[in-house]
Amino acid sequence: MCTFKESVSTVVEDYESPDLDNSIFSDSIFEKELNLENVIIKNRLFNNTEYKTLTIKKLNLFGCTFNDKFILNNYLIDELHCFDSHFIEKMEFKKNKLQFFEINNTNFSKLVDCYKTSYHKFQITKSIFYDFVNFEECEYGIITKQKDKDYAALFLYATMMSFINFRKAYFISGLDLAHINLKEPPNFLSATVSPYNSNRETFRIIKYSFDKVGNYIEANKFYEMEMLKLKEELKIQNKRSEYFLLRLYEITSNYGQSYVRPIIFTLLFSLAYWFLIIGYEHNILYSIYQPANHILETISNVFNGISKHIMPISKVLKDGMEFLSLIFYITFTSFIWLIILAIKRSTKR
Repeated sequence: MCTFKESVSTVVEDYESPDLDNSIFSDSIFEKELNLENVIIKNRLFNNTEYKTLTIKKLNLFGCTFNDKFILNNYLIDELHCFDSHFIEKMEFKKNKLQFFEINNTNFSKLVDCYKTSYHKFQITKSIFYDFVNFEECEYGIITKQKDKDYAALFLYATMMSFINFRKAYFISGLDLAHINLKEPPNFLSATVSPYNSNRETFRIIKYSFDKVGNYIEANKFYEMEMLKLKEELKIQNKRSEYFLLRLYEITSNYGQSYVRPIIFTLLFSLAYWFLIIGYEHNILYSIYQPANHILETISNVFNGISKHIMPISKVLKDGMEFLSLIFYITFTSFIWLIILAIKRSTKR
């Protein structure tokens, strides 16, 4: 139950790794740094009582081996840095609040439980998790008015050999899973992922995780976010034709998520087609602009002639309006397909 006003560090002489056989800290407060370097800890380092909120200004673990459980709960920590270490037994890190959490080149042999912990900056790099990893109800990032990639939760070449759980997690500043290595699909049930600072590969991984377990409705939500990120990429790459088609897909059906939009567009185009037929039958177009009659007739004859010879669509084309009928036929077919697709995605089991 000590309060350390200055930094606390292990002293390593002649590059030997000392062994710490017993628990050292119980309900201790560290107003500056706690530095452990190149030590083998055979018992629990922290032996705290439950339901007590304590503080560590900065916790540095460099080249350490933890032979027993590592349990550190209910702490306020400004920074935690863990490099080149090994957790042989369970790591329990629950209900903590951190400004910066960084793990690099560290292995975890048993379960890692970080339930309901909040991180402002979060980064795991080149580390291996051999057992179940739990990030349920965790929060990542901070609410800012500007896009700041530094606060996106980052899993950079992290390898998950077992199951990882993000149920009800909240990624306030985004998530980057583009370089994660997963053996099993993660669980993102009821998780919230901000599109800011997140990338398309992240949303593809989440979508696939829901598809894998048959939760297609949730998968479709992240499919929409995946398409939004693809649209951003195409715009940056200046791929105009692909961007146009994707933008059209978004406007007409919200990437296949809405059946209301294509129904509305179908009704509007039906109304437009009806007016065109009336205009053609009453020769309204030619009477509006007489000098262009010959030019319009020549152009329409060419396109109508081409349209007549497209089998088997020619059977449903209106005489004298074959080309316009062809355009509307393709349009209506596309809208009907979008309606069926959206209904199927909303009701698929």
